[in-house]
Amino acid sequence: MSDHIQFSLFFEEQKIYDPNSFAVAISKHLEELGNAMIMPFNNTGHPDEEIVPIVVFQQNQDFVLQANFSNVNVTLTEGYKSVEEIIKAIYKTLDEFKIKIVRIGYVYNKLYEEDAMQKLKKASFKNKDIINSEEFQLAWHNVKELDDITVNFWQRYFNNPAQGTMLFSTYDVNTRNDDKHNINGKFAINFIANAAALIEDNLL
Repeated sequence: MSDHIQFSLFFEEQKIYDPNSFAVAISKHLEELGNAMIMPFNNTGHPDEEIVPIVVFQQNQDFVLQANFSNVNVTLTEGYKSVEEIIKAIYKTLDEFKIKIVRIGYVYNKLYEEDAMQKLKKASFKNKDIINSEEFQLAWHNVKELDDITVNFWQRYFNNPAQGTMLFSTYDVNTRNDDKHNINGKFAINFIANAAALIEDNLL
């Protein structure tokens, strides 16, 4: 299982666009995505459309893009393609459809080998029941300043006994819900670089 990253770009408001036209525009700039699936939807701005994907590119499992009327989300196998190139390509379509981005999130999903879980347990707890636990979950949230931007920083660690003693982790850096920013392509690229550096400093 490869480590992978995700990032999400959140629209200023719901933008009801033609999904077929949006898919064509995205694929023109990112051909390796393959063909898109257009999922059922209505064009009334229903709240479900803030969550459910409408445009889905998933033929390439190393590079998946999903979009709806409220956000664009990318999942990428680490090292597959430059995030900067992807951001620039996506913004060509966002600009074409006059979509403004005001929030952004970056997630790094990392798989640690078996000794990492015991090290984390022993560094964090003295309780032997926790240290010897078969199933383990730990998560916490901090507020950080990232290049003069206040962000949420979540760290989550957990294992799945059915998959052995490996430790799964998720590091999530995102702008706060109530804070709106004018997020152009340069802002997004810098944010992701700074978020990745923050996460790197907090790896086990």
